[in-house]
Amino acid sequence: QLEENAEDARWVRELIMSEWPECQVTWVDSRVAYVAELQLARCDLILSAYALASLHGLEALKLAQEQVPGTPFIFVSGTMGEDRAIEAMRAGAADCVPKDRLKRLTIAIDRARRDSDERTKHRTEHKELEEQFLRAQRMGNIGLLAAGIAHDLNNMLAPILLAAPMLREYVDDASALGLLKTVEESAQRGANLVRQVLAFTRDASGDQRVVQVKHPVRDVAAVIAGTFPKSIRLEEIVPKDLWPIKVNPTQIHQVLLNLALNARDAMPDGGTLRLRAENRILDESAAGLIAGGL
Repeated sequence: QLEENAEDARWVRELIMSEWPECQVTWVDSRVAYVAELQLARCDLILSAYALASLHGLEALKLAQEQVPGTPFIFVSGTMGEDRAIEAMRAGAADCVPKDRLKRLTIAIDRARRDSDERTKHRTEHKELEEQFLRAQRMGNIGLLAAGIAHDLNNMLAPILLAAPMLREYVDDASALGLLKTVEESAQRGANLVRQVLAFTRDASGDQRVVQVKHPVRDVAAVIAGTFPKSIRLEEIVPKDLWPIKVNPTQIHQVLLNLALNARDAMPDGGTLRLRAENRILDESAAGLIAGGL
């Protein structure tokens, strides 16, 4: 509370404490004390007189907006008048309460706090939507990059896959034939991985469709088998009676691959990694714990 008149400050404090006994009211009566209190950033609401010797009321409002943005600011003054009150509201004040109508102050405070809570809620929501958009944008960019790399790798592997069978006609040595077979098999594994990467980058639009879960599970299993250390043994447990689900296939790939990568990092000395799927029905309370769950 910024007020140079001690008696007025006492009346305001008593009124607030009668409505909210647990509230802590801090009184300051100068620009220096006011700025110092703002820098502590511990206030939920600011009350200020308008006509002050140490600073103008609108300057106090501006300082509050700079130091503690979003904090409700209410003028409590007997000298403002209608025109100044309108100017203050346009400048960002939550309300203006005349000192001769102090009983209205509790109503103004209650409304300002509700409005502040609502704005805060719209902002913890806007930020969440913005983060989701940025994540989707990043994943889209990663998908485009991965698709480009996959196509380049595919172009590099194609000549090897075409030439290897033809070279057998010109090679008689058993060891050379064995080496040629190794080259061909390695190129084929690389081509299979390229197909898996391309599968991950499809459906970047985020469209959902009905998917048999066994297919993305087996896609990820193929990537694991081809890229993870041999010290990690893969077990794939996919029952035949799995229900189809309506999802974006790329997101399922990403979730499974992220879980697999986390498991790999948790087993630096090797171990068993199980990819298991099962049918499960979530009740309303369990679904509510999941972001976006119904």
